[in-house]
Amino acid sequence: MALRWHKQNRKRIAWVIRFLRHASNVISADTRVLVLDDDSDYLMLIQKFLEKRNYSVKAISDPAEMVPALIDFKPEAVILDLQLREGSGIDLLAQIRATAPDAGVLMMSAERSPEIVFHALFEGASDFLEKPLIPPEVDLRLRSIVKKQKFRNAMRGTTAELEREKRLLLKYFSPETAQALLSGKLDADLRGATVEVSIMFFSIKHAGRLLRTASSQRFADFLNVVLVDVMDIVAKNRGSVNKLNGAGLLATFGLPIPGSEDARLAVQCARNIQEHFQALNDARMFSFGTIETGMGIASGPVFAGNIGNYRRMEYTVIGDTANLAARLEALAGMQRGGILTDQNTVDRSQVSNARLLPETRIRGRAGDVSIYNIA
Repeated sequence: MALRWHKQNRKRIAWVIRFLRHASNVISADTRVLVLDDDSDYLMLIQKFLEKRNYSVKAISDPAEMVPALIDFKPEAVILDLQLREGSGIDLLAQIRATAPDAGVLMMSAERSPEIVFHALFEGASDFLEKPLIPPEVDLRLRSIVKKQKFRNAMRGTTAELEREKRLLLKYFSPETAQALLSGKLDADLRGATVEVSIMFFSIKHAGRLLRTASSQRFADFLNVVLVDVMDIVAKNRGSVNKLNGAGLLATFGLPIPGSEDARLAVQCARNIQEHFQALNDARMFSFGTIETGMGIASGPVFAGNIGNYRRMEYTVIGDTANLAARLEALAGMQRGGILTDQNTVDRSQVSNARLLPETRIRGRAGDVSIYNIA
């Protein structure tokens, strides 16, 4: 029978063999193929050929066995006869797609009209072969199906990895910055570099007193609400929340890529936060009473990068600018909701209504420091 096939399809065989000589070998011993044909002789012939070609084969002749076989055998490809004694193989395509959506389906039939081929492909078949089958051509089509499946799986893996990276970047940076990093529009070395940025420390003042007036759970619920609001405001101003710290947070503007607008955006963000809490206080949204906040902004060079080891890794900022912003935030608590900035921030942001405070000494810095209240 096989010899007769070869004589009838000599040109077809020659083309397939030439192609296979140059095809990459993507078949491994665990490449699983399910074959369904109610002609037992034909079924055995296909099974023997595929097993010689290093496929793992499960052959069935009863359509009722197909779904259990799909579940147990988990084939990467299915060879399905179109004409079955108990119906059409096309009717089984929906079951295959529902049970094994990743399996490629190679439909075979002694009839090959354009309408039949279109119908099979439209209903979900991956490819179509005309009987009598040419064994090398079956191998070629299966290789193609398996190769496409491997490509789809690789794309899924890549997509999943990008999603994981995006979720990680969103912990550090604004959504726009994270997307730009993933798309390649921005290039940054997260291992560490010295960069010019603007840093804002924010805190809710008198948190200890507030905590004494409510249960720990109630105060935690309060923080979850207000800090999410603050983080949203930071993101809208193209900033990134670098760290949560009790009843406050550290936000950066200009990481991982510095820009000329960083100081202005930091000032704008602080004022937006102040306006937000003023509106909440006016509406008496909190049973704690009036909520006071403090913010400190400093601009200048910092080291920004990942610090730690395999046990714990954190992307952070280190340097005199960060220390100054923290000191200004602490002083802001004495200004009843003030926003304090250094000279660099005032110069770079060209902020209006900046009020110079009496010269003040700040722990860790030599001499007096020019401090401005921009609230």
